[in-house]
Amino acid sequence: MRKVTALIFMLVMFLYLSSGAIELESSQFELNVESLKSGGADYLESPEFFAQEEAFDFEENNKSIYEYKYKSPKKAFLYSLMIPGLGQKYAGSGIIKSALFFVAEIGMWGGHFSNQSKGDDKTIEFKAYADSYWTEGDTTGGDYGVTPPIYPNLDPDTYRGWIRDNYDGTVNDDTTLFTEHLPSTKSQQYYEMIGKYQQFAAGWDDFIDDTTVTAHRSYYMDMRKTANDYLDNAKNFITFSIVVHLVSAFDAAISANRHNKQIADDTWSVNAVMKSYTATEKIPVIKITHRF
Repeated sequence: MRKVTALIFMLVMFLYLSSGAIELESSQFELNVESLKSGGADYLESPEFFAQEEAFDFEENNKSIYEYKYKSPKKAFLYSLMIPGLGQKYAGSGIIKSALFFVAEIGMWGGHFSNQSKGDDKTIEFKAYADSYWTEGDTTGGDYGVTPPIYPNLDPDTYRGWIRDNYDGTVNDDTTLFTEHLPSTKSQQYYEMIGKYQQFAAGWDDFIDDTTVTAHRSYYMDMRKTANDYLDNAKNFITFSIVVHLVSAFDAAISANRHNKQIADDTWSVNAVMKSYTATEKIPVIKITHRF
């Protein structure tokens, strides 16, 4: 009897405690869920959540809108005006465009120096040729006590010797008898005139008459033309270089404006990220940003 009573008592206690434990466990679980929900709602409304959200958006996704490098068109213009291609590099253009302008500039200066050197060499050459085949004539030591004056050092097969023999003893061309007057020094004009004008034809060693262009004079004129062509080309390359500077400068300014406009037009941003809703749950958050 005692054993039965004890067994019944133990069974009742087991059922009671079991019932209470289940209720306690169920009740605690519900409390935990409510706590998490409540905590999650508070978290969503907390400054920490919004700080986390703002930090994520600004630091990772909105740089193209809020943080972009402005390119000054004025700086780009001046950079390429000084060195073609430099403004393109600053404005963010491709390396090929920058290199093309820079190479074009080098090419212009290379062409200038090459032609200038050839022109200078040819100038030295034609001057030496003229000094060898064209002779002005020595009029120093003249005896002015007689009429016409006597010039003992003057060779008749020279320019001034021809003047003396054909113009009543005068040896100077600085009179109204002639349309051109030879400079007193061997300047650029001096070497131009002895080949250009028929008046000076008698100075060439193969002179025939005052109407014939002789072989030596013709060859000399060709040499001068070649030299002048080289020197003209050298000047043209300087002009081309200036054009390259200007084209590069304007292109760089346009490229900088285009860069700024492309960035400025990107005023909308849509970002999606998973944010913690509770300690165990996450929800997707979408943020749409527009820059005015």
